[in-house]
Amino acid sequence: MLLFRNEAQVDEGCAARGIPKGDVRPIEQVWTFAAEWYARHTDASWTKWSTREAAEIFRRHNLTGPIWALSNETARF
Repeated sequence: MLLFRNEAQVDEGCAARGIPKGDVRPIEQVWTFAAEWYARHTDASWTKWSTREAAEIFRRHNLTGPIWALSNETARF
């Protein structure tokens, strides 16, 4: 994950490094997602998200597109 001030800087950074542009999201969206995703990681009873749980969290935070697509398996994510 890299942080930029705006999408123009993302484009410049990708061009300068010769890499494809990935998924670009506003920091507020990433922050609210991360607050839920990592909220219970220090709980003694916490277990890794199942693939279904992870997909539901992605959906709630409107994280869509190929990078966020998960299989339908029931394994832990």
